[in-house]
Amino acid sequence: MISLDISDKVRLFDSMILPILCYGSELWGFHKAVDIERVHTKFLKQLLSVRQQTSNVCVYGETGRFPLYVYRQIRIIKYWFKLISSRDSLMYSLYNLKSNNGAFTNSWTNNVHNLLRELGLPYMIDKNIVSRLDLNLIIQRIHDQYIQTWFSELDNIPTV
Repeated sequence: MISLDISDKVRLFDSMILPILCYGSELWGFHKAVDIERVHTKFLKQLLSVRQQTSNVCVYGETGRFPLYVYRQIRIIKYWFKLISSRDSLMYSLYNLKSNNGAFTNSWTNNVHNLLRELGLPYMIDKNIVSRLDLNLIIQRIHDQYIQTWFSELDNIPTV
């Protein structure tokens, strides 16, 4: 039997399992995907040798990991950045497609705009040029928003 450090096991999960769980999530990753999150939390709980009933909030805190929906949101934002950086592409034309009343017709576009609004960054929607610095700001905001949620959930865990 091979004995691996926790960091090696996490690296293996991130390189072999995470790409499968998040395959194509740039397009479908707007929802929480509870079953996919369950795979991740089950792995983390086995890694820590804790019961499956252990609070996910505690497991994420102990491992320093984020739920997979955070990773998916980052993938979506990176794809959006790539898309708006290539304005001559067909994909950008589809992204920017509007109806006669000026509303975006693509549901993915609307979902990205809603995500940016939820992050408190609605001004990014109409920016003509989004820089790498802006992209890093959005990614940091995704992390910060989850950390705030994590603290809130941690406060709500019943104590024994």
